[in-house]
This record gives sequence, C-alpha cells and structure tokens, in this order.
Amino acid sequence: MFFVSMVIVSCTKDKVTCLDNTELIDQNHLVDIQPLNQAPEFNDTLTKYPQLQVYRVIDDQYVIGMHCNVFYQGLKVFSDHYSLFKIKSDNSVFSLEDFIIDTVDFALAPSLTFTNAINTAKQNMDYSKTCVSYRLGIFDLNSGQGIETKDYRLVWKIQGENGYPYVVLDANDGQVYREHDGIVN
Repeated sequence: MFFVSMVIVSCTKDKVTCLDNTELIDQNHLVDIQPLNQAPEFNDTLTKYPQLQVYRVIDDQYVIGMHCNVFYQGLKVFSDHYSLFKIKSDNSVFSLEDFIIDTVDFALAPSLTFTNAINTAKQNMDYSKTCVSYRLGIFDLNSGQGIETKDYRLVWKIQGENGYPYVVLDANDGQVYREHDGIVN
C-alpha cells in the first residue's frame, strides 16, 4: 500500500495549480543600483532615459556597468536592451545594444485580449507544469536575424514563471513570432 501511495504522489507532484494568470507590469529597477553611483555617467543616463530598467549591475576590479531593459510608453521592448560600461583603469565609457526606441507607427492598444493570447500560446507550448504570466509589449521582428532595420510590432508575451516556456505573438492577429520551451539542445 505504501508503494502505491508513493507512485500516486510522485505522478502528481509535477502538476501546478494556478488560480489566475499574472499580468507583468513592473518597470522599477530589478537590482540594487547603488554601485552605479561611482560614476556620474550612469546616473546621467538613467535620468535622461527613465524608460530604462536596470536588471544587472557589474562592479568588479576592471569595470562598472549596467544592463537594462528598454520600455516605450510603459510597454517593455522585448527585443531591445541597453548596456553601458566604464573601464576603471582609464575612465573610458562605452555602450552596447544602445538603441532606445523613441517612436512607433502603430497603435498601442491590442485587438487580441490577453485571454485569447494565452489560449493561442497554450496551443503552441505546454504550460501545464508552470503558472502563466503575460505582458503587452513591443518586439522587433528582425531581432536576431542580422538585419539592422527595425520592424516593431505590438505583441503579447506569454511565459512560465521562470520565463520559460514563452510565446511571443502579435497582439492584433495572434500570429506567433517566437517561442521557446526553455530546453537547450
């Protein structure tokens, strides 16, 4: 009887029960940015571009730096990032991935509801072992394609609680642009 109970428990332990889907709306910095006070360039940049959200700070013997998510009118730009670094030995400053979107040529209101977006995502990816969260945002279809021209679209990103699996789909017609189950082969 003990063995049968263990089999039943082990077969059901991976089941995740979530009562609601969670909307992601955070825009505050995700890490402590106090180390950036060592260099005024970082504070100047964050003041000039309040649409940046710091998600990683680097502070070692060689460099101080920050990696940021980019927002546009409150919407996260899933395909774009901003990074700024300062070399401690010579005080030189440089940036990587420094494109900050300043305009789009489409409406920022979706035609597709988040509920329909979640249902579409579930048709493409298995979310049975995770809670689902969603976020309206912007995505460059040319991202990762080696094409410099930006082709932004309004999208829903549907993801599991640790970021995977995820599906990025058009917020107006539901076309799936990207998906990943989180498994690296």
